[in-house]
Amino acid sequence: MPFDYKQNYDAELAQREHLRSAVGTPIGLLTLIGSALAFMVQKLRVEADWTTALFLIVAACSAAALVCATYCLIRALHGHTYRQLESALQLQLFHRELREWHSTYGNGVLAADREFEQHLQRRYAATADHNAHLNEKRADYLFLTTRRIILAGVFAGGALIPFGLNLQLQAEPPQRIEIANPVACVLMTPRGTDMEVAQMRPAPPPKPTPAPIRELTEGQIAKRPRPARR
Repeated sequence: MPFDYKQNYDAELAQREHLRSAVGTPIGLLTLIGSALAFMVQKLRVEADWTTALFLIVAACSAAALVCATYCLIRALHGHTYRQLESALQLQLFHRELREWHSTYGNGVLAADREFEQHLQRRYAATADHNAHLNEKRADYLFLTTRRIILAGVFAGGALIPFGLNLQLQAEPPQRIEIANPVACVLMTPRGTDMEVAQMRPAPPPKPTPAPIRELTEGQIAKRPRPARR
């Protein structure tokens, strides 16, 4: 069974599109881990203790892995030149010129068609081979990106331990509230009998009266009632 060069050519171009779409997940993970590191660094209480030193060491390792992963991801995205066949119009023009040449100087139209098919096979093979090397290179860089992202995630997870201990050890002590001028409470004991105390109290004012019921007439502006004068 002869080898299908066109199918191989199409497969390498399809692999190119697959590698293009595969960068979405690494970019999301890089953003997530970087944001987590930035949050912990912002909330860290920098003190001269072992929790701060351990956190800075582990966070630096995670940041270094993120930088390496970003570099590999950039190398997987940029700097690759793929090759493709000529356009359909260019191939049609070349095929017609071959036919004209072979009709005049060569072995006829069949020889021109045979040479054109051979030309296509050579171009399919050459472009597919070139694109295959580029796809392998880009796949290797994506693999290195994934490894470094995993390493950065492990270090970022390890940084959570000293970060949590740092927040606990450096927690603010409970505040103590003192009253500067305490007010002495004196219990006054009434003197005399209950009758005398009742006679000393002033008479209570009259009970307040409720407001009248409002009347709302359709089509008229309601008037605001005036408060009663006392």
